[in-house]
Amino acid sequence: MGNKKKKGNRGFSAIQFFFVVIIAGIVVIVITKIVFDADLRRRWGVMAYDATLFGYNAVNIQDEERDHMYLQEFVDQELFSEIKNPFIESDEYCHPYHSFVTYEGDKKYVTLECGNYLVDRLSIVQEHVMIYELSEWTTTSLKETKNNQVEAKTLYYIPENNDIYLREPQTSEVFLLIFNKMYQTSYRRIDEIPEDYKVEKQVFYRTKTLVYETKNK
Repeated sequence: MGNKKKKGNRGFSAIQFFFVVIIAGIVVIVITKIVFDADLRRRWGVMAYDATLFGYNAVNIQDEERDHMYLQEFVDQELFSEIKNPFIESDEYCHPYHSFVTYEGDKKYVTLECGNYLVDRLSIVQEHVMIYELSEWTTTSLKETKNNQVEAKTLYYIPENNDIYLREPQTSEVFLLIFNKMYQTSYRRIDEIPEDYKVEKQVFYRTKTLVYETKNK
């Protein structure tokens, strides 16, 4: 009788231990998610601050012939420095040609792309920040959903080029800006570029998902 009681106690203890392990695992997962979410929100906040600072520094700077200026142009003129990508620990920076300031009368809007996150048209007056997570560009058509917006653009690139930015799909304006800078040319249209450069054009798609927003108080 005594032996049976001991076996029963050992069985009960094993079950208890099993449940303790499960609960501990759940607690670890929950805490990890809380810490990860908090860190991600902190990085979104850093990105929002960088975008606002970029906009304030660009208030009195404008090319009168265009309604926007790219971050790389500010960097080239030593008017602003490169912006560190807050989502990467290594020395990687926000995209110099997908980040820009748009001038509309006396209003200025900032677009800042860092990795796969985008601050879209931040008004430096209202400081209402909206950050989107971007998918990779794809030539496969995408469907818009309740949570995802779909962008479709005709983009240009040179697949075998040595310059990483010319290998990336770009709008015609950005492509010409990069191309002319690299080859010291002054083409104003894509079709002026000689065929020898093998510029390709395709319609690309990507999704935008709102992940962070600060509203005016």
